[in-house]
Amino acid sequence: MAGAVFEKTPADAAEMLSEMSEDNYKALMTIIIHVYNDDVVAQKRRKEIISRKRRAFLRMEELRKNASQYYGRDFDADQERAKGLEEKYGRID
Repeated sequence: MAGAVFEKTPADAAEMLSEMSEDNYKALMTIIIHVYNDDVVAQKRRKEIISRKRRAFLRMEELRKNASQYYGRDFDADQERAKGLEEKYGRID
């Protein structure tokens, strides 16, 4: 793909910019700024989502540790759930 912008050297890019009209240069800079700002906002949102997920995970870990204090080290959530369901609804066999 000869002549594509991404194949040009920095000197070629500088020459292209110097040959641009002021209006085109302003338009290009506006586009670059918008793309950069959108990327910054997207990165911030990704970090916030990861941060929320991390906090939720840490909270679950804390709850798991607290549960082991009440139920002992060998706490089995599935067994406790089955026991609770049996107490509430009885057995089907």
